[in-house]
This record gives sequence, C-alpha cells and structure tokens, in this order.
Amino acid sequence: MLLLLLGCALGTLATKGASAPPAHGSLTVDGLHWPVRILRDGLGVPHIRAEDEHDLWFSIGFVHAQDRLFQMDLVRRIGAGRVAAWLGPDFVPFDSFMGGLEMDRRYQERMPGLDPALLEVGQAYADGVNAGAASLPELPVEYRLLGVDFEPWRK
Repeated sequence: MLLLLLGCALGTLATKGASAPPAHGSLTVDGLHWPVRILRDGLGVPHIRAEDEHDLWFSIGFVHAQDRLFQMDLVRRIGAGRVAAWLGPDFVPFDSFMGGLEMDRRYQERMPGLDPALLEVGQAYADGVNAGAASLPELPVEYRLLGVDFEPWRK
C-alpha cells in the first residue's frame, strides 16, 4: 500500500493537472433539463445553481466525480468485495469477507420497494457521476498507475 501511495504522489507530481476539471469555460453535458451553473471559489469549492432537483443531483454527482472519482470508485469496490482485482491477491481474504456480506444483492432485493422519487435521485446522481468522469481530460493518476479503467456508475 505504501508503494501505491508513493507511486500516486510521484505520478501526481509528474502529471500535475492532467486529470483536473476545467477551471473556466462551459461544457455541454447530456442529461440536464436546464442550464446549470457550477462556480468554483478560490479554494475550488463548487457552488451549484440548478433549476430543478434532477439537475441539482446530476450536478452533485458531476462535481463529485470531477473531484473524487478514484476515492468514490475505491469505496464502491470495497463495499462490493472487488478490491483484489485492483490491488492484488493479498486482498482476496478481504474481498471474500466483504462479498460474504452480500451488500449488492441486498440492495438489488430492496430496490423494487424504494420510493420512485428516491430512485430518480439515485439515477440523476449516477448519470452525473458518469458525465463528470467523461468530462475529465484524463482519468486520475491512481487509475493510470494501477492500469485500470473506470466502470460506469449505476444507481
């Protein structure tokens, strides 16, 4: 793990800004109902102005992906018990434990009973994450160092 962190640090220094979202300008993104404004302050904190709730959740997913894509993806893999494919065979016991919790299966079983409005929020967020990932000039350095791709988000 230490080598991965060191590699990430060196890779980030060598490719500074390669995967950073554009700081200025505008993007055309499919999936929005209305134009949305995302302004980043001097610290890079996004401020979102959206006309409806769908576009707000889409935009939150979008900026989360721009700012935290690898972190989000790693946490998703941890919960699903799919870390060993990225980090090696030492993580197989951990994946076995997490897979045994069957969190994905339990979620899929409960989805039909969820409020449709909540499912719409989840879909808007997932669509925003995928659009945010697609908007990056390059995947974050962690993906490049591990030689892996981003798998599209789903609700």
